[in-house]
Amino acid sequence: MASPPSTPPARIPESSNAFRFVSTGAPCEWAEDYRPGGFHPVNLGDVFHDGRYKVIRKLGDGSYSTVWLAADLRKSHYVALKIMVAKASTSDTELAILAHLSQLAREDPKSQHVTTLLETFTHQGPNGIHRCLVFEPMGPTAASLVEELPENQPIMYGKPVRYPYWMARKILLHTLRGLAFLHQNGVVHGDVQPGNLLFAIDDISSVSEDQLKQDETSTAVPLQRVDGKVDKWAPKALYLKQSLHERVRLAPEDLCVKLSDLGA
Repeated sequence: MASPPSTPPARIPESSNAFRFVSTGAPCEWAEDYRPGGFHPVNLGDVFHDGRYKVIRKLGDGSYSTVWLAADLRKSHYVALKIMVAKASTSDTELAILAHLSQLAREDPKSQHVTTLLETFTHQGPNGIHRCLVFEPMGPTAASLVEELPENQPIMYGKPVRYPYWMARKILLHTLRGLAFLHQNGVVHGDVQPGNLLFAIDDISSVSEDQLKQDETSTAVPLQRVDGKVDKWAPKALYLKQSLHERVRLAPEDLCVKLSDLGA
C-alpha cells in the first residue's frame, strides 16, 4: 500500500520538477497554490458556516481568493462567497474597510456603486484558517463583459472589442460616484481597473438552484498528482468560472456598476 503524501511546504518550490500536479493549462487558479497558507479546496455542493451556505457555481478567482455563488439555505436567496487564501486571512484590511462603509452606506446614494458586505466568518480547512466574505451576488467585471455583448460577437482577430458609447459613459460615471463615496469617508481604493468593476444583476432570489448551478461535465478540470497519490490539500478538480453575464441588467435605465476588492 502506497504511503500518503507528505504535507507540502508553504512556499511553492522554485523548480518545476518539485511541483505536485500535472499541468492543466486551465484558465483558473494555479493548482500548486493549494497548500498550507493557500487556497481552500472547494467542491460544488460544499456547505459553509454551520450549514448555511451551499456552493453551486464558481464566479471567479484571483491571486488571493476564489469567489462562489452560494445558496443561503436559511433565507432562501443567493450570495457571493469570497474565500480568502489562509495566508491573507490574518489581515483584516478589506474587512475593516467594508464594515466601516456598510455603517455609512444607508444614508448615501453613492454607496450603491460599492459592493455590499453582508457578513463575514472564518472557515478551518486543510490549508489553514480562511476568512470568508459574504456579498450580494454580482455579474462579471467590466474587463470581461465586453466580450459577451451581442454587438461584439463573434470575437475575431483584428476586430475591435469595445463598449457602446452610452455604456462606457455609465461605467465611468458609476466608477466616479463609487470613488466619491469612498473618498468622502476616508478610503482610497488601491487598484481601480476594469477587473475590479462589477455589473449588477437582476434579482435571482426566485430563480431555482437548478437554473443557476454549474454544469460540472464541461467546466471541471480534473487534478492529477505527478506521483499518482491522493492530495489532501487540493480539490479533485478545478472549476472554470461561470459569471452571471446573462443576468446583467443591460437596459440603459437599469445598468449599474460597483467597485469591488477594496482591500487591494
